[in-house]
Amino acid sequence: MSLNTRIATYLTVVLCAFSLTSCGALFKGSTQTVSIKSFQQGTTIEVDGQTYTTPALIELPRNKNYVVTISKEGYETQQVRINRTVSGGIVILDILGGVLPVVIDAVMGTWYNLSPKEINVNLVSKQSGNSDIPVKMILSGDTSLKITAPQNVHIKIQQSE
Repeated sequence: MSLNTRIATYLTVVLCAFSLTSCGALFKGSTQTVSIKSFQQGTTIEVDGQTYTTPALIELPRNKNYVVTISKEGYETQQVRINRTVSGGIVILDILGGVLPVVIDAVMGTWYNLSPKEINVNLVSKQSGNSDIPVKMILSGDTSLKITAPQNVHIKIQQSE
């Protein structure tokens, strides 16, 4: 077999192999990792009937939308949607590859990306009313004090005897 024949045979085999696979399955796979974190450690996450604890890296199939429920005792429960979106580049590559790649990626759902791929949540406390946090400061002489706080945080200063 001549060198040109071997190269032609090799290229034909490679092209046939690529045309029998789908681009989404080949390049991305059928699952995607989603990172879920919360400011409060040990928060419970529920996704698709499975329960996890923050921080968590969760492998989710790309072929559907999800609702993530994030909860912790003493805090308001939050829900975040994870939506699938079509990856146009993969669809175009599949179409160029023929009918079989289109069918494989459509069935496996590998055309999709999940968004958001990172979720960071700060749960809101269920406590009503004001929460006083006692702080003792001892100042002497001509000392100045600067206090800064986030928006919606009220600071009350009382002089004690």
